[in-house]
Amino acid sequence: MEIRSSKDRRKLLFALIGSLAILSLGLVLVILPVEVWEGGRSVCLSKTIFGHQCPGCGITRAISSVLHLRFGDAFAHNPMIVVVFPLLCLIIGRYLMRNIKIIYHA
Repeated sequence: MEIRSSKDRRKLLFALIGSLAILSLGLVLVILPVEVWEGGRSVCLSKTIFGHQCPGCGITRAISSVLHLRFGDAFAHNPMIVVVFPLLCLIIGRYLMRNIKIIYHA
């Protein structure tokens, strides 16, 4: 099937790039050991400027820990992982399914 308009091509391009970006980020979190995220300076703007952790502090480390099946560590990094990780999976899953439909029907 031929792509008819530039709008369709743009939609397909964004679907491909977005899906590849999400999958690449997930792959990085799975491949790199959890210890990579442990050290170094905080990337949290709130913690850097004000010296206090925000509700999202530790969520990247927690997600990495969950992906490595280290659930206790994940909860220690940020207890909200219990809510955030399932919601994130749902949002990413819906996004990827929508993009798969766009790519498949292109």
